[in-house]
Amino acid sequence: MIRNKIKEQLWYILVVIFSVVTVFVSFMIPASLLLVKQIRMFFGLFSTSFLPGYVFNKVLFAKKENRSIEMIALSFGTSMIIVSIIALFLSFSPWGITYSSTIFSLFTFTMIFATVALVISLKK
Repeated sequence: MIRNKIKEQLWYILVVIFSVVTVFVSFMIPASLLLVKQIRMFFGLFSTSFLPGYVFNKVLFAKKENRSIEMIALSFGTSMIIVSIIALFLSFSPWGITYSSTIFSLFTFTMIFATVALVISLKK
């Protein structure tokens, strides 16, 4: 039974690991090497174009079982909207739209909504 619960919640573990690795790669590793730039682009692209929408859709459709292809398609579209809204709010904030504020706000959004989705799925 515990093993089944862990399998059901594997998405949360992967989202957290991927988000933390993205922040680490973005801030801790210098971008002077060509390979590092490609790694940063991969993590950044995935973190902005998929993860925010995925965790947001997990919260919205927590009670409904979605097929994985539907969830992937919705995640890309929703991520575009979420990133645009976060950028709009950042442009009016005192921090502005900078590299660090964008990464930090997307990381915070992803972690908050992933945790809310996990709590909702554990309650059902």
